[in-house]
Amino acid sequence: MDELIDVQIFSEVDVIKPGDNSKVLVKVVLKNGWHVYSKEAGESGFPTEIKWQVADSFQIDEVSYPKPELYDQEGIKSYIHKGDFFLHSKIYLSEDFSNKDNEIKINGKFSALVCSAENCIPYEKDLSITIPVGKETLVSIENKDFFQFEPNQISEANVSYKSDSAKTELEQLFIMFALVLVAMSVWALGKVKHSNKSSTTNFVWKITAMFLFGSGIFIGYPKENNHSDHGINWLPWTPEKETQFLSEGRGVFIDFTAKWCASCQINKRVYSDSDVIKKFKDLNIVPMQADWTNKSPVILDKLNEYGREGVPLYLYFPPSSDSNVFDKPILLPEIFTSEILLSVIENEKPYIEYSASNSFFNILGFAFIGGIILNLMPCVFPVLGLKIMSFVKQAGEDSKKIRIHGLVFTAGVVLSFWILVGILLGLRESIGQEIGWGFQLQEPLFVFFLAIFLLVFGLSLSGVFEIGISFVGLGAKLSNKSGYIGSFFSGFLATLVATPCMAPFLGVAVGAALTMPIFSALTIFTAIALGLSSPYLLFSVFPKLISRLPKPGAWMETLKEAMAFPIYATVAWLLWTLNSLI
Repeated sequence: MDELIDVQIFSEVDVIKPGDNSKVLVKVVLKNGWHVYSKEAGESGFPTEIKWQVADSFQIDEVSYPKPELYDQEGIKSYIHKGDFFLHSKIYLSEDFSNKDNEIKINGKFSALVCSAENCIPYEKDLSITIPVGKETLVSIENKDFFQFEPNQISEANVSYKSDSAKTELEQLFIMFALVLVAMSVWALGKVKHSNKSSTTNFVWKITAMFLFGSGIFIGYPKENNHSDHGINWLPWTPEKETQFLSEGRGVFIDFTAKWCASCQINKRVYSDSDVIKKFKDLNIVPMQADWTNKSPVILDKLNEYGREGVPLYLYFPPSSDSNVFDKPILLPEIFTSEILLSVIENEKPYIEYSASNSFFNILGFAFIGGIILNLMPCVFPVLGLKIMSFVKQAGEDSKKIRIHGLVFTAGVVLSFWILVGILLGLRESIGQEIGWGFQLQEPLFVFFLAIFLLVFGLSLSGVFEIGISFVGLGAKLSNKSGYIGSFFSGFLATLVATPCMAPFLGVAVGAALTMPIFSALTIFTAIALGLSSPYLLFSVFPKLISRLPKPGAWMETLKEAMAFPIYATVAWLLWTLNSLI
């Protein structure tokens, strides 16, 4: 092992005076191509540690570590040190120190896992250094250069692994959204340039353009990367670190997440809430994040432990006075708010507890509500707008014919959901595992083709070209037909574009459905389909409502063009998701 790693201990002073403080430093030299793990090892590895022997004559702080490097091996992220680096601890000599030898002896044990890309070897070494005690503290001239490292050191008490890469990637997503808003503002301004409308209408368009442009600049403008004590400082999750913090009796919150998980990204807004940040700090809760973007098998084992085959999963372990007994964690909903998180932390109870007798009907209700809310998601809303416009065109038609259109559209939505649940349940039976909603968004090929489909659809709405009969445009063309076939395929299109969106309650409802028997799963998916198609069904069953819609006119073309921009935003999110999958 000596040819792989060399560890030596040094003192900052040659002599120390009682009442003074100083430092001891451990220099680690690693062979090229080898590394050790940091204090927070990450998703794999073993933390590098120095265990000092406690003495009555002096005190010694915990070890401070240099800034680690992020090490990504086949999707498993760890924090490592390589080359030459230093560890140090501060020592405090009491003023009333006295012993016959007039010296202090510092002993410790260094332990690490020394690894290359191929294998790892455990390593331990006993450390010992003696420092004379005198009337004046004398700085060591020989070791002086070793202690010029302060800017590169991080105190263990202040170690915080903020998700810098994740933060940067989210900023990239916001920039793409900002570009969509700026593009929409240019489109709105163009409406003024080529408009013969009244001055009032043009003024509204100008205000709209200014608002969109300002919103885009606000969202996309680079924010200062502030690493102050503000916000929640996440530690990378490992089973070992989870056990360590629980054994200390501390409260632990674990966020199992992934960059391609839409609901995971929605929930992150909660962590910026000032009340949540304060509660975490007041209770000294350890926030840990398990990033499953690259399908770490270690994280999958933990998900399986709680009956999950995918993210999100949120666990909260309340603080415990008995460090030998770990209570079962509290599971939070897949979509939650600041109020829900604070309630769970304060009451140490699940936010909602369902009884066996009514849980199915509650899930059924959530599924229907989630289906309704899906209509407001950016990937579905344009289809809603186009369908409403088709109702406007049909305003003068026979009411019976309109009802049939609505029922045919609903049949298209329901049938497409049945096909989806059939595929999911078939996969469940074939591979013997639970399959979650949105599983298809974990497949790069599906995300790529869906992004292309929506981009072509958006460009068509913008009037760049008319969609032909290509494979990509076939569904959109069929949905634009005025007959029953058009209504039927509009239902299919609504379901297709709904796949990237996650509405509140939908993840919970579908996740539960896919663990149930076939009939129960079909019932819940049918409830989602009916919720999604309910606005159209309402207009078809009560055709008199159509007369209250605006009359056909140029506004319909403007609305169609405006509907393209939510589609572009969805494409931006899909491309961002695709980047995390490849």
